[in-house]
Amino acid sequence: MSFEQRGLIAADHSGLAGHFPGNPIVPGVVLLDEVLRAFAAWRPADRPMGIPQVKFLAPLRPEQPFTILLRESDGGEIRFDCLGDDGRLLARGRLTLAGDGTGRGAVGDAVDALPTAREVRKCPASSGLLYGRFVE
Repeated sequence: MSFEQRGLIAADHSGLAGHFPGNPIVPGVVLLDEVLRAFAAWRPADRPMGIPQVKFLAPLRPEQPFTILLRESDGGEIRFDCLGDDGRLLARGRLTLAGDGTGRGAVGDAVDALPTAREVRKCPASSGLLYGRFVE
């Protein structure tokens, strides 16, 4: 099963401030927020619990159209690709889901909307990989 959503980050997006004056680039965390929004549109009853791997391969500029492709993979994870309008791969990674891998939590668990806070840290700096964990 898969899902596709197109997007565009407006030039006046608050996340672009200072990133970088005169040569603006959409920060990775803004692109990841768009991935999570696409996931929520695709599977609103499911809950992502982490982003164990993501690699940013090319910059995304404000006002540049892009496409997010989400697909189920073996092991209950969701893989994603972010593609520029020209087909260039901008980012690629995977989401882990809550509970038993279905994203709906363990039997009897209530699943709320996406968590309200995120902890993201770079590891290691030269790898270009990010690790994210949602914290409520």
